[in-house]
Amino acid sequence: MSFDVSFTGRFNMQPTILALKEHAHAIRGVTYSVLRSSWVSDVRKLLSISMPALRNLSVSLETRSDRLAVVTSNPNNLVHLDSLELWSCRVPVDRATYDNLQYLKLCHCEWSATFDEVLDTLASALILKELVRVDCCSAWRDVPPRHVVIDPSHRSPVTLPALRRMQWDLIRPALACRLLACLRIPIATHVDISTSASMTGFRSDMVWSVLPPDPPGTSPIFSSAIAVTVGVSEGCSEIVAETSTRYFRVRVPNDTGWPGYDPPRPPVTSAVDCLLDFFRDAPVRVLNLSVDSLEHASQATWERVFREFDSLERLELDGMRLSHNMFSALRTASEPGHRPVCCPRLVAIKIEEILDNSFDSDSRVVPMEMRVAILDALRLRAKRGARLEKLKLTLGHSNEEGGPELGWTFLNELKGLVSEVNYTASGHWFLADEPRCCLHSAQAD
Repeated sequence: MSFDVSFTGRFNMQPTILALKEHAHAIRGVTYSVLRSSWVSDVRKLLSISMPALRNLSVSLETRSDRLAVVTSNPNNLVHLDSLELWSCRVPVDRATYDNLQYLKLCHCEWSATFDEVLDTLASALILKELVRVDCCSAWRDVPPRHVVIDPSHRSPVTLPALRRMQWDLIRPALACRLLACLRIPIATHVDISTSASMTGFRSDMVWSVLPPDPPGTSPIFSSAIAVTVGVSEGCSEIVAETSTRYFRVRVPNDTGWPGYDPPRPPVTSAVDCLLDFFRDAPVRVLNLSVDSLEHASQATWERVFREFDSLERLELDGMRLSHNMFSALRTASEPGHRPVCCPRLVAIKIEEILDNSFDSDSRVVPMEMRVAILDALRLRAKRGARLEKLKLTLGHSNEEGGPELGWTFLNELKGLVSEVNYTASGHWFLADEPRCCLHSAQAD
């Protein structure tokens, strides 16, 4: 009968080792998770035992010490080993360790290797199904400290044909970029990359630079995503792509805390253009953008979004002063011509629009051109058989709750064009061409 051994609580290692050696041929799993002064030597003694039936090995100890356990297994222990979890250890450099693995988790470990040596190790893990690594890349050698344009031609990409889940946490953005450029994960269903602080200040395209130069070649999710979320702020940047069975996320925290450092605010158009470049061939149905300075996205850029994401069904936007250009582009892209109406299945739009201080004026009104752009776009689409079913508008001011009142006339026109309208405002603002009324929240379902 095979059995598992777990080390917890108090024990005496010497008689324990003798007992394990007597039954070593039947040991199926070993878990060491107790912190004591001799834990490093305990692990060394354990792994010196020949355990030919060993399938699972876990040294799951997170310490704040510089002491790391050395994992050098007896060759007999690797014949059937399919699960390896290490915390606070030195990562084994013997590639034979990874030949039969299906599950590999390395957390807060030291992996002293060159980038190519790491890739060679992964190349030997042909049946690996799950790969989790947290803060274990700091000792990698020959890697660029900052982002560089990746030329994957220096070596053939590594394909992990069985990998279904991959997670990398606390990896430098430049290293994550290089890694993704050299990996092929054709059947992965869950990919999560979370980098360490970039130390380069805020850049709207930071998160895009981490993605591989040939996205569909790395993972088919880039050409099959049905939902895409993009969040760009001074705190962090994030991209999430999803299908009904796949999930791909890249997250880059932006370090803007340097004393006296005032990072520039670049045009956000690059982020939207990158969105189009990376997901152009994907049948995107849901698009969620929460991007700082989204007001800088031009009408022409929005037209590209509507024309290229023709499968779009739901659009959710969060940003500053974005309605005018967006709805103007929707109207232009929906005009009659030689092509059918864009995004024929678009049924829901949700906008949370922050109005910055530059919007203030004596009259404090919503611009007439914004209202005209919204109504024109909705009328045209309704006329062409692409009537919107749901519209949610939240207009707010950075220093106040809610935002300006649009007035009954405009709301009634919206209700005539959209099946369900939800508008929220603070009641502090009013329309210059309509009576001032105590409308703290206008809502029609």
